[in-house]
Amino acid sequence: MKLASFAAAATLWVLNLEFSRAQQPVPAAEAGQHVGQAVVVRGTVENVQLQEDGNVRISFAETNQPNGFSALIVKGTGLDADPRLTFLPRHQLEVRGKVELEGDRPEIKVTSRDQLVKPAGE
Repeated sequence: MKLASFAAAATLWVLNLEFSRAQQPVPAAEAGQHVGQAVVVRGTVENVQLQEDGNVRISFAETNQPNGFSALIVKGTGLDADPRLTFLPRHQLEVRGKVELEGDRPEIKVTSRDQLVKPAGE
């Protein structure tokens, strides 16, 4: 009985540790190392750009290069017309979602407001 209780407690501890790790933000510069994973990416917004196709691309200062991390707000979500997006540059932002490759660029597609979070104290 004691062994079963210990095993259950150890399993819960390991699961809790993994859950805690999953919630730790990944720096924007390291997002490309997490392709295919659902993570929280944190960085400083460099630029917010409306693209010709109607999507909005948020580029991050740490990675503002052709293959740097970005968040893509999908046209038609309602977020694409949010005027608050213009105030994002030079501010910290967390983006939640699955990192995918768009060409050589790691990105998270944003389809709901809860995927974008300003960190506490920001």
